[in-house]
Amino acid sequence: MNKFDHMNKEELKNFALNNIDNFAIQLKRHYPQIYNEIDKLYDFPKFCEKLFVYVNEENSIGKCKICGKKTEFNGYWKRYREYCSCKCRSKDKSDKANEIRNCIICGKEFRIYKKREKTTCSQKCLFKLGSTKGVNDKRQKSMKETMIKKYGVNHASKLPNFGNIVKQTKLRNYGNPNYMNSEKSKQTRLEKYGNKNYNNTEKNKQTCLKRYGVPNVFNLLKNKTNGKQISKFQKREYEKILKQYPDALLEEYLKDVQKSVDIYIPSEKKIVECFGDFWHCNPSMYSPEYYHKYIHMNANEIWKKDDERIQSFKNAGYQVEVIWENTNKKFKHSTLS
Repeated sequence: MNKFDHMNKEELKNFALNNIDNFAIQLKRHYPQIYNEIDKLYDFPKFCEKLFVYVNEENSIGKCKICGKKTEFNGYWKRYREYCSCKCRSKDKSDKANEIRNCIICGKEFRIYKKREKTTCSQKCLFKLGSTKGVNDKRQKSMKETMIKKYGVNHASKLPNFGNIVKQTKLRNYGNPNYMNSEKSKQTRLEKYGNKNYNNTEKNKQTCLKRYGVPNVFNLLKNKTNGKQISKFQKREYEKILKQYPDALLEEYLKDVQKSVDIYIPSEKKIVECFGDFWHCNPSMYSPEYYHKYIHMNANEIWKKDDERIQSFKNAGYQVEVIWENTNKKFKHSTLS
């Protein structure tokens, strides 16, 4: 069909195309019957909308892309609007610019702008992500590369004037170059762990063992300094032993017993412990009841602790010899045999 005898839909399209400016008036003037029939078919307020729907079928009626409501008709040539309101247009624009992602920490879905690299749904998850090994390694690598590029060292503490800068900053901010906010530190530990003196020693040991092979960084030779970790007495004995045993090691950490020994001779599998008279309470100089105010133990407890240490070495298959500082001074030579 054609419902109207004088003009089909294609002819109506061509008629409108040939009378772009006033096709409705011309159609009414020259084909009043067709005009009236089309006018009766729909309830739209404008004839141009009725004609548009008639020649393009009813599925051409505009529907909002977001909510599905009928949209406003802009004219025969401009057709229907895409959205029913500014709200729907903004929502569609937002949907195109954003996407739904899953948080890599908790798995929760969150909406985010497509061009952003954010991978977490909240600040809480972001903090958790920042503490993961992968992110920490990446952050540390980036920091080291930046430090090397700017200053030639991989950490600020290696700068020659780092100590002076820290002291100047503390002096400027707190009026004391050696300022340490110990009270705040204690308060934080009390709030987090219920103990103002909390120290996770087990975790510290595991971290040191994993990174450096020792339970405490003070066991590392590079952290030893004459007169502090390594006594003059110990170093003197080591130099004597070294003449007889070139493979002797000073302040060596033994992984099987997880302890650091004063001197170790691998070829003999022998441990030499250098006991200072004061710190180990030489039995020839101190009574069992003597209380050591620095170690907070009496002499008898110190001897018991030393005996347990030596026995642990023997149980592991090591030969053990103890050199007392007083003996060394008296006879001027090592008792090593």
